[in-house]
Amino acid sequence: MMTTQVKLFEDMTLKEINRLHNIYLVKKYNSELSKYKIDKVAREIINSLYGESLNDILYAVEQSRLENISNDLFPGSSIIVYPGIKEVHAKKDYICDFSGARISKGSLYVNYRPMLRNISNGNTYVLKRTIKTELSYEYDLPTNISELEELNDRIMNYEYQDNYDIQYDHLYSQTGGLHFKKLGRRKKI
Repeated sequence: MMTTQVKLFEDMTLKEINRLHNIYLVKKYNSELSKYKIDKVAREIINSLYGESLNDILYAVEQSRLENISNDLFPGSSIIVYPGIKEVHAKKDYICDFSGARISKGSLYVNYRPMLRNISNGNTYVLKRTIKTELSYEYDLPTNISELEELNDRIMNYEYQDNYDIQYDHLYSQTGGLHFKKLGRRKKI
């Protein structure tokens, strides 16, 4: 006796749907996906995973949303972080914001000035004060909103931090926390 397992529509890939030779199901697949193309990130994920099952695509979209949701800096907003990490030669002597060590003129250091974009309303923000660090701290710099909020939390609660690599008390005295300024919108010509 042979048994066949029937998959739910949401678990079928587009290839499996096409094998059924049912145009209605293909149209339903595409219409379901179009409902979730509400922002740029969702469209990019849906386009890159097109052909996978609806459940797999929607799971990826939801995971992306969860990774980009701000809890502290912009509560409830979906934020994309463009890290703005750049290695540059020092034109003069600087003090590392993370360690308090001297960055000598002519040596390489890292400029960190992230730009944030609110997916919901299109507003963009940039860090008011550029953070300057030694090269060794490049991998400690945040690249997404949750890491950025974690760094801000550590800066604001510097007296409770026991990380000996980053001197949060010095970072607090230099920055006062992570503050962002809103950028104006570009005018279209």
